[in-house]
Amino acid sequence: MSTLPKGGWILKHLVIIRFNYPETNKYYDLRHRILREICLGSLEKQTNKNFEILIASNETFQGYKTIPLGDDVGRLGINKDTIRSFVAEHYPERPLITTRIDYDDAALPTYIDTIQRHVAGDGDYVIDVHSYTANIGTGSFFAHYRKNHLGSMFLSLVEQGEEIKTALYFLHFRISQHYPIRKSKAPHCIYFIHPISFYGSRYLKDPRYNRGHERIPDECKPYVEKWNEIVREIEK
Repeated sequence: MSTLPKGGWILKHLVIIRFNYPETNKYYDLRHRILREICLGSLEKQTNKNFEILIASNETFQGYKTIPLGDDVGRLGINKDTIRSFVAEHYPERPLITTRIDYDDAALPTYIDTIQRHVAGDGDYVIDVHSYTANIGTGSFFAHYRKNHLGSMFLSLVEQGEEIKTALYFLHFRISQHYPIRKSKAPHCIYFIHPISFYGSRYLKDPRYNRGHERIPDECKPYVEKWNEIVREIEK
């Protein structure tokens, strides 16, 4: 079922997840579990099912389409042209919503619906919804804001013209400078600060991530508990 915004045009919505870790990675099995149980698990519970998931990876995932990366793999990201060319070839529909979600974060059940309702209202917008951060190392939760940075690590872009403008999360700065941003007050996603033994300690020592505590919605709790369960296995 398609969403029909003002003006009569029909939305096509892609959710793009990057998973580019080799099997030799020390935490490969745990990363796989995080992808399945936290990220994909949260997307399967969306109230609005009008979207398609693409996983940018050299692996195949049963039940999901993949964007093959070839040799275009790196620790911090993949060349955005790999995704741009794939989307341009296989998804010519316009307008097109493309949403990026990190493999190790979770979307609340209303996330997709919130994006599409915003787009249906006014059209060409980058959607940035209010997120919560869960600090797995300390067990604290707080609103996630940083100076000169979008409030969320999740990002959606409405592509109207012929040129594909899909960008990955590490280009947030560039996108925020070129497109108007609309925010939603309600929390819709959870950005997890990773445990020391998994990614390093710099986040847990940064005071910017230890203020602005707020109440966490009940919908967040299952994902926080799942993350803590995985963390306990990492720390064994």
